[in-house]
Amino acid sequence: MDVLAEAGLVGRRPDPEDRRGQLVVLSDAGAALLADTRRERTTLLVQRLRALAPEDRAALAAALPALEALRDGPAPRPEVL
Repeated sequence: MDVLAEAGLVGRRPDPEDRRGQLVVLSDAGAALLADTRRERTTLLVQRLRALAPEDRAALAAALPALEALRDGPAPRPEVL
C-alpha cells in the first residue's frame, strides 16, 4: 500500500464513519494507469480470441452463459484432492 501511495497511484483519507480508519482512494494517475492496463489487457485478449479456430470460439461462446452465472453467484469452492 505504501508503495502505491509513494508512486502517487492512491491516496488516503479519513473514514467519515470510523475515525480510527482510513479509506484508500484511487488518484487520477492511478485511474489512468488502471484504464491503460485494462485497455492493453482487452487488446491482448481480442488478439488471442481471434487466433482461435472457429470451433474453439464457438465452444467458448457456448460456455459464456455458465461463466456469467458464476460471476453473480458465490465463488465455487475448490475441490479437495
